[in-house]
Amino acid sequence: LRVLGVASDPWILQRYLLATLDRDKIRPQDIKTVMSTVASNPEGGSLLAWRHLKAHWLGLQGLFGNGTFTMGSLISATTSHFSTDYDYKEVDVFFRRIDVGSGSRSLDQSLETIKLNIHWVRRNELPLYDWLTKYLAS
Repeated sequence: LRVLGVASDPWILQRYLLATLDRDKIRPQDIKTVMSTVASNPEGGSLLAWRHLKAHWLGLQGLFGNGTFTMGSLISATTSHFSTDYDYKEVDVFFRRIDVGSGSRSLDQSLETIKLNIHWVRRNELPLYDWLTKYLAS
């Protein structure tokens, strides 16, 4: 399941995400693995996984229900790599109007993780850039 999630072609990643909607292709218990693997892909996977989660939230919620922790784990899996103010606002606004049920704790933790990622980037981006410029230029 993880192999297809590391593809470098966004088109393949998108098709893999769409396969999660077909029970003959991806079992429900494997959806989180697919979403998490795609979201971890540096070729735009986090954005693709996030868009997929938003577009198919109601269907996934119907499949797993509000009382399970699966929906919360999908929130965490698709947003854990976000690191901009825009990402934070988009996640916050999207879920503000949705009942996430037992996923509310995961949502709060995900928003906190995004804040921490934003802080890390702000603190380390320039020093990292300077270091890379210095040591890779020589």
